[in-house]
Amino acid sequence: MSTDCTPEEFTKCMPECCSESKCQTKTEDQCQLMSIDEIINGSADFPGMIPLINQYLNSMEDMDLDVDTRCTISNYLNLISHRASGKSETTARWMRTFVLHHQDYKQDSVVSDRINYDLMQACIDRSKCCMSATKTNLTIPEALIKSENYLNKKNPFTYTNTMREDMVNGE
Repeated sequence: MSTDCTPEEFTKCMPECCSESKCQTKTEDQCQLMSIDEIINGSADFPGMIPLINQYLNSMEDMDLDVDTRCTISNYLNLISHRASGKSETTARWMRTFVLHHQDYKQDSVVSDRINYDLMQACIDRSKCCMSATKTNLTIPEALIKSENYLNKKNPFTYTNTMREDMVNGE
């Protein structure tokens, strides 16, 4: 819907133009409940934020958007997309899983000093491995799998894969 009036004029006329008797659709009919996945990635009724951002970035080909910057943005958008869809765990989910499966956790909601220490060590290990993995031509989800496979070899009971390989490969 477009209008030829200023925002101030639109604000003044809105109440009289959109009273229940004059509007064809109610404001409530224009809203719908959506999951974070639908908001970020889209649905049949909504294009999604990531596709809109990609459309905008694609329209900037004539602008000063170099390939490296576009690739970096794409990697972050892929990460956000996968997190929103549930294809990869969030950091919070990974940390909860780590604590729940720690050998010292007693299912009593108490996170001991030992669990805290091991969690911080796991975070440090994970960040070092992921930082080096993202310097390659891998996408962020593939880099996560590569780094987690490396960490699982180091200590198979400490780390869980945040993203299943079959989801990355589209199977």
